[in-house]
Amino acid sequence: MNKVKFQDLPESVRKVTVRAIVARMYQAYQVTTFEALAQQFNISVSTVKRWELTGTLPMQYIFQCHCDTGFAMDWLVQNTQSVYMVKNDPSAVKALTKVISKDLHQAIGFRLIVEKSDGGLDKLAAQLSTNLLAQINTME
Repeated sequence: MNKVKFQDLPESVRKVTVRAIVARMYQAYQVTTFEALAQQFNISVSTVKRWELTGTLPMQYIFQCHCDTGFAMDWLVQNTQSVYMVKNDPSAVKALTKVISKDLHQAIGFRLIVEKSDGGLDKLAAQLSTNLLAQINTME
């Protein structure tokens, strides 16, 4: 299968794709204007308009939208159904932390962690939970 690079697509296809991504960014940030979206990135309105005019959109802004809003990169870029939005719900964060902690135990190996880090994985999971809550609070 031949892979086609985005920049090699016809300009009309790139423009339509970028317009769709920008529309999903509007949804993610819950804004409706170029001005409001530009403000989210601390850039000029003309920069946002240029994305749609040229069919180019720097990945850093898509990634920033993902980090700021919690929406999945897959959804932002390709409009897939795997939308995930983090909510400011301490019980949900605690549950997520438990899952992450369990996965870390399995991935790294429980014995190695226990023997070498004096319970460090539990401390890591607790810190992750704290950091995640702090990040969510700054998004509001």
